Amino acid sequence: RRRPGPPPVSLPTPYYSDDAVTIYHGDCLDILPHMTSRLIVTSPPYWNARTYGGGIGWPSYAAHMDWVRDVMRSISSDWLVWIAAYIWSDGTLHDCSGDAARLAQFEGMQWRQQVPWVKSDYAPQPSIDLAPAHEMIQILQSPGTRPAAFDRLRVPRRHAERLGRVASERPSGGSQRGGGSGWGHERGDGTKQPPNVLAVNKLNGGDRTGHPAAFPPEVALPWIEAITDPDEIVLDPFMGSGTTLRAAKDLGRKAIGIEIDESYCEIAARRMGQEVLDL
Repeated sequence: RRRPGPPPVSLPTPYYSDDAVTIYHGDCLDILPHMTSRLIVTSPPYWNARTYGGGIGWPSYAAHMDWVRDVMRSISSDWLVWIAAYIWSDGTLHDCSGDAARLAQFEGMQWRQQVPWVKSDYAPQPSIDLAPAHEMIQILQSPGTRPAAFDRLRVPRRHAERLGRVASERPSGGSQRGGGSGWGHERGDGTKQPPNVLAVNKLNGGDRTGHPAAFPPEVALPWIEAITDPDEIVLDPFMGSGTTLRAAKDLGRKAIGIEIDESYCEIAARRMGQEVLDL
């Protein structure tokens, strides 16, 4: 998925730039063809789920997915982490996340994982059959690129116990090494394998950093840690308030953000100027 070079169109002047982060204000379809990265971590607009100040909107779900296809064709990245929910409209449930993953596969990427992001503090929605308590994190890889180092996400058993990530004992009294919400496959060094489920509460109130659909940094951090090395580039073409960029910077990576709404560019720029957190 590496193209021979960007089209002969100049990039806009960065809205913000420091030693680790660059932010562009503009349409990602205009800017993405100039970008290569080790990893993309992003949560795109979900068709009719929210209205943003940049005038984003599509007349139908089919039109939205046509746009997603254009985005996938513009991507040049080793790995893609696409975070999206389901959308319920006029009695029909639309799989925004799965449909996007299938389009990425059609464009040549390999589907590697589907990780449910489960929220214990989900918001009830009486208009649909069941309350939406999760989103899907789709993880895809470009063929021939360096594999991820998911062993970096292993934690010592005691740490897993503190996080509630060790399953209970079997009724027979034998130790349960996996299953449930626990972290299984314990090695001789005592580290536990992480599951393909992420349990993180959504952001509420002031924690949203000025964006109506901001996701917690814990949703981005594992993939940045496992897939990238220090100073490699993490890209978010739907940057919002800059959570992916902030997480990448805190882990010692380079980051590029693209955002069509200038007000979010300003929020993200302020966040990038904050002191790097000790992760």
